[in-house]
Amino acid sequence: MSVDTTECHSMAWKVVNMSCHCLSFQADLFSDAYAWPLVAGMSCGLVLYACSSAAHWFQSRSELAHYVAFTFDYAGIGLYGLGSVVMHLHYCSEPVFYDAVEWFFIPAGCVLAFLICLCCSVSKVRYQRPYPFIRKACCSSALYRQGL
Repeated sequence: MSVDTTECHSMAWKVVNMSCHCLSFQADLFSDAYAWPLVAGMSCGLVLYACSSAAHWFQSRSELAHYVAFTFDYAGIGLYGLGSVVMHLHYCSEPVFYDAVEWFFIPAGCVLAFLICLCCSVSKVRYQRPYPFIRKACCSSALYRQGL
């Protein structure tokens, strides 16, 4: 039995959603300011899997639907990277590092998230199958810059 990509992303969305639900009973996620970066990261993960599932559901409707759906998928990937930036900054950095990079870390994450969406979307539109190496390099370099 083969599992397609849509089912994998839908299952991942369900797992993250259940994790969020279980965690909400263990901690006060909205009143505790220390939990807000976690909520942001988990929300970005949910958006990533929702966008990716939708992209794979609608990819074969028409050519326009295919390109629009995968643009949303790439935006979800960029948003997930931004959520990762927020969580890493708040939970994994030492106070000295946090104080030194706080002013530009989140804006840099926003720029990198935008670049992920832009590079992947442009390479999706510009290059056709069989995909040349430059398309893979463009998408990979955007994801590498984000640290995924």
